[in-house]
Amino acid sequence: MGSMRPCFLAFAAVAAVLPLAAAGTASPPSRPGTVSRGWIVRWPGRGSTRAYFKEFSAPPGLIRRVRVLIADRPVVGPPYLSRVACTATRRAAFAQKSWLWDGRNVYVALLLQPGRCSVAGTAVRIRVILSTVGT
Repeated sequence: MGSMRPCFLAFAAVAAVLPLAAAGTASPPSRPGTVSRGWIVRWPGRGSTRAYFKEFSAPPGLIRRVRVLIADRPVVGPPYLSRVACTATRRAAFAQKSWLWDGRNVYVALLLQPGRCSVAGTAVRIRVILSTVGT
């Protein structure tokens, strides 16, 4: 019974300090194991579709997730399409992503379809966020 008291006091001290330490630290701008890459592409002409392919060197660790953003809007993978610009029903622009990791590089395929949206022919910045596990 006497050895339980020091363990309880140690646990209570740690429990009291942890919330204070967590409150005083700000979250870093990016998580460890997460890197952001980008490139600029041009939307295809009105009524056409175009695929873009980009190779990125993979950060150390196992790739957990690859996020693709167009104007801060996430792009989904097959079989779905994401509305990423001109979100009106008849004038929406769509995108779809796919990716592959070979252990050293991450290959991203991006399908863009401007439909009848005004973005056709304009440049757009694509942001790719690579997240790893076990770094």
